[in-house]
Amino acid sequence: MNKHILLEGKENFMAEPLFLKSQMHDKIWGGTKLRDEFGYDIPTETTGEYWAISAHPNGVSIVDNGTYKGEGLDKLYREHKELFGNPKSEVFPLLTKILDANDWLSVQVHPDDAYALEHEGELGKLSAGMLLLRMKILKLFTGTMPNQKKSFVN
Repeated sequence: MNKHILLEGKENFMAEPLFLKSQMHDKIWGGTKLRDEFGYDIPTETTGEYWAISAHPNGVSIVDNGTYKGEGLDKLYREHKELFGNPKSEVFPLLTKILDANDWLSVQVHPDDAYALEHEGELGKLSAGMLLLRMKILKLFTGTMPNQKKSFVN
């Protein structure tokens, strides 16, 4: 696991940073850039995702310092919402990932919260991306439909 920082709030101000141990996830399209270019300790040569800040059941970040050392971010959020500004959401609403896409990836469209809660039992995803890694070639296809094979030929 690698460490990431989340700030802990006390009495409406940031008191001490929370250092998090977070998980890496192997992907068929992953690679070694998280290690080679950023110095992360990766578990495999096909590490595709680092879940830097996560309370998701498939990869909960663990607090690595201070009062809450050893606590999962999911439990900390449920039991100490005051540390997060007393939000109304029942589940921690953020999943921050750093990706190493060593192969082609598809861009996904995710449902909103209402649809996702009804059909998947969890929050939807608002996606935002930033390209941080140097890439030799970047090709982006947008606005295509399954029947538009000609748009890919050109």
